[in-house]
Amino acid sequence: MKTVTTILLSWIAFGALSQERIEMKSISQLTADTSHYKIIFISADWCRICPNAQKAVESSEKLAIALDGAMLFYKIENTYELPIEYMDSTFYYVQTGINEGYHQLIDHLMNSTKVQYPTFIMLDKNDKVMDTFPRMLSEQDWLEVAEIFHTRIKG
Repeated sequence: MKTVTTILLSWIAFGALSQERIEMKSISQLTADTSHYKIIFISADWCRICPNAQKAVESSEKLAIALDGAMLFYKIENTYELPIEYMDSTFYYVQTGINEGYHQLIDHLMNSTKVQYPTFIMLDKNDKVMDTFPRMLSEQDWLEVAEIFHTRIKG
C-alpha cells in the first residue's frame, strides 16, 4: 500500500497526469492495438452491481493517475448482438433461447469458463489474457491491480 501511495504522489509531483478519468469504450472500438494493455469489462443488463462496477472505474481519479494512460478499457454486454472482428477472427452473438444468448468473444476471452458478472479481463499488448477478475472491484482493489500491473510490465 505504501508503494502505491509513493507512486501516486510522485506522479502528481512530476505532473504526469495524462488523464483525470478513465473512459470505458464500447467493445465495437476494440482493435489489436499493440501499444496498450487492455481491460475488457463484461457486463449484463440484468446485473445490478455492473453499473456500480463501471462507475468505480470511470470515476476514480486515483486509478486514472495510477494507470497513466497505459491501459484501455472496453465494455461488452452479454447481449451485444453485432459481430466483432478481432485478432483475425469474427466473433458472433449466439442465440440460445428466447431472449437468451452469449457473445463468442466473451466465450473466447473466458476460455469457455462460466462468466460471473461483473468480470474484468486484463489483456497484455499481444491480447493474451493476463488476469481475470470475476467480481466487483473497489477503488482500493483497482489501485492494487494497478500496482501489480506496473510490477509485471517492468519485469
